[in-house]
Amino acid sequence: MAALLDRPARSFQLAARGGEEPELRVLDADSGHEVDGPLVPGRPTPVAWLPDDSGFYYVAGAAESPSRQVRLHRLGATPTGDHDPVVFETPFRQLSVAISSDGKWLSVACAPGAQAGNAVRLANLHQSNPDDPALRLVHDGTANGAQALIKFGPRGLVYAITNSGSEGGRVCAVDPAGSFSDSWTDLITLETGHVLSGCVALAESADGPVRYLVTSTVAGSTRLSLHDSDGRLLSNIPTPGSGPCTLTGLIAAPHAPNHAWFVHTDFLHAPAVHRFSLTDHSTHPHTPAHDNNGAGPTVRQVTCASDDGTEIPMYLILPTGVREGPRPMILTAYGGFGVSAAPNYSPSLLAWVKAGGIYAITGIRGGGEKGADWHAAGSGRNKPNAFTDFSAAARWLTAKGWTTTQQLAIRGSSHSGLTVATAITTDPAQYAAAVCSDALTDMIRYPRFGLGTWWIKEFGNPDNPEDLDTLLSYSPYHKVVPGTTYPAVLLTSPRHDPRVGEAHIRKFTAALQHATASAAPVLLRTEDGVGHGPRATSLLIELQSDTLAFCAAYTGLALRAE
Repeated sequence: MAALLDRPARSFQLAARGGEEPELRVLDADSGHEVDGPLVPGRPTPVAWLPDDSGFYYVAGAAESPSRQVRLHRLGATPTGDHDPVVFETPFRQLSVAISSDGKWLSVACAPGAQAGNAVRLANLHQSNPDDPALRLVHDGTANGAQALIKFGPRGLVYAITNSGSEGGRVCAVDPAGSFSDSWTDLITLETGHVLSGCVALAESADGPVRYLVTSTVAGSTRLSLHDSDGRLLSNIPTPGSGPCTLTGLIAAPHAPNHAWFVHTDFLHAPAVHRFSLTDHSTHPHTPAHDNNGAGPTVRQVTCASDDGTEIPMYLILPTGVREGPRPMILTAYGGFGVSAAPNYSPSLLAWVKAGGIYAITGIRGGGEKGADWHAAGSGRNKPNAFTDFSAAARWLTAKGWTTTQQLAIRGSSHSGLTVATAITTDPAQYAAAVCSDALTDMIRYPRFGLGTWWIKEFGNPDNPEDLDTLLSYSPYHKVVPGTTYPAVLLTSPRHDPRVGEAHIRKFTAALQHATASAAPVLLRTEDGVGHGPRATSLLIELQSDTLAFCAAYTGLALRAE
C-alpha cells in the first residue's frame, strides 16, 4: 500500500437498491483500481482527506445508533474500519467533518437534528496528533438554534458563515486560535430580504488582497456579489441566463485561488458548471451548457396573500405564447426544513408545460425563501401555517383565473408529499387530482418509523400534549372522513422506505380508498429496488411518466401539436 501514497486516492460511496447505508470505498485516481474498503459508515458521510492522501476522516454510526463518531481511516489499515480511531463522538444525529487544504485545521460540527442549531469545534493538526486532535469548541448554537459553518481560504484564512444574530445570515472573520463565536467580527451582512447561501474567499495572487464571492437568495432566486477583505461590496456579478436561477456548489481550489466554480440552473436549463474569474469579474461556462431548444416557456414571479395576510412568493411557468388561463395546472411546494422552492431544472416540469399546462411552485412558510424566521414560521407548532399558505395559493390561482378546481392537480414527495396529503384532507373540493409520494401521513406515530425521531425539531413531539394538539390538527391519516368526495389520488412509495417508512403511504391509501365517495380512483404505486427518492434513470422516467399521465387524465390536459 505504500506506493499508493505517492499518487492521489479518492473515495466514493455506493448504496444498493435505494438503501441509505452505503459502502465507502477508495480508488487509485490514476489507475481507477479499487485499493481500500469497503467501510460501512452506516449513513452517507462526508470525507475529509489528509493533505498527503495517507488517510481520511469520516462519520460513522447507523441511523439507530445512540451516537455518531468521527473516525480516522489510514489507507492500508483494516479495510472495514473496525479499528479506526474515534476522534470525536456525540449523541447528536447530524455530524460533519472538514479539513483545510493545507491540512492545518480540522473542523467538526454536530447538531441534534435537521435545521437545528449546531456546535462547531476546531483542532490545529500541526500542533496535535491527527489520531487524537485537540478539538476546541468555537460555536454552540444548540440551545438557541444558531448555525455556523467554518470555511477556509487563501494563506491560512479562517472565516465562518452563520445565521446567529442575523435573519439572512452573515460572514464573519474567525481567529481560530482563541475566539468563540460571540466575538467573531462581522465581515458581510446582507441587505434586508437577502438570505446568505454561500461564500468563498479568493485572491488574485499569492500576496494579493482577499476577496469574498457571495451567493444569496432573494425570494428563492440566487444573486452573486463580490466583496473586499473588509466586506464592502465591490460589484454585483451578473448571473448566467436572464431569469430567476439557482447557484449551488460554490467552491474555490487551492491551486487556483483567483477562480471559483458553481453550478447554475433554472426552470428552463439543465445544471451546468460555470467559472468565475477574479481578474475581470466575469463568469463563463466551464462545461457545455444545455439549451432548451429554442424559445421556451415563460417564467413569471407573483405573490399571493395567505389567510393572515402574509405574502407568499410563487413561480408560474407558462407554455409558449400563453399569457392567461384557465388551463390545466400542477401546483407544488416544499415548505419544510428551511428548504427553498428554488428555480431548478426539471424535465417533467417542462414536459407538462410543453404539453400546454401551467406549472406553479410556491414558497410557503417552513421553507428557506426568506431566511431562518421564514422557516420558524412554518415549523413545530407553527407548521399549520405552511399548509394554510398552500391552500391560499391554490385558491388564489383559481380566483385569478389561471386554472379551475376541475383543472388543478397538486403533487409532492417527502415533506412536499405531506403538504399534498394535508391539502386533500383539508379542502378536497379544491383539487381535481393529487400525487403524493414518499410522504409522512401519520403525524402521531411518525417518530416510530424510519428516521422519524430525527425530525422532532421540525414537527414536534407527539408525547408533548401541546405538540400533539398541533399534529392532530393536520395529520392527514387522522383527517380522512368516510363519505367525503376526494379528488383522484395517486400515491407512490418504494416497497421499503428506510427514511420515512412505507407504512405511512400504505395506511393513508387504505384510509382514502375506504372513505372516498368519489368515482375518481385512489391508486397505490409501489416499487422494488428503490429508496426514498434515488432510483435508476429508467425507473425515474417511468415514475414521472405515470405521474404526468395521471395528472393529465384528471385535469383535462390534451397534448398540444407543436
